[in-house]
Amino acid sequence: MSPDKLSIGQLQSRLRKFAPRLKQLREEMSPLLAELRKRMNAQGQKGKGFGAWVDQNLPITRRTADLWADEFEGKRTSRNISKDVLVPTRRLSPDDPYPLSLAFSPERRQEFEEAALALDPEELEQVIFDAVTEAAHRKRKGKARKATAGR
Repeated sequence: MSPDKLSIGQLQSRLRKFAPRLKQLREEMSPLLAELRKRMNAQGQKGKGFGAWVDQNLPITRRTADLWADEFEGKRTSRNISKDVLVPTRRLSPDDPYPLSLAFSPERRQEFEEAALALDPEELEQVIFDAVTEAAHRKRKGKARKATAGR
């Protein structure tokens, strides 16, 4: 039966069946991901590192790979991961080098989602781009002022 013909309860039931396999995959993949990330990032080749490899070779996101590797290395626990709620975003094309994921507290996520729904995807993309580039510009300008003031 196709998913669009199933009830919410049936969909949830079918998804729950995957949980044990996913947990096992996570446990098996985490140490491998952590080691691969360490070795590939040590090479320092921009655009040819761990994240790019994950995007090209695994059916999980970079963020998921990093989370699993971080958990294995003890940098994150499920407790501090759950404080942030991921807001998934779309990849513009398979060649897009900057897929974007944002993490918010549950309160901020709700506000962000409500605001984002008021915009079409292109407007939302432009707003995020403008906000980030403007903030970076202000930060660079502030550092430049501090550097010249210290002379």
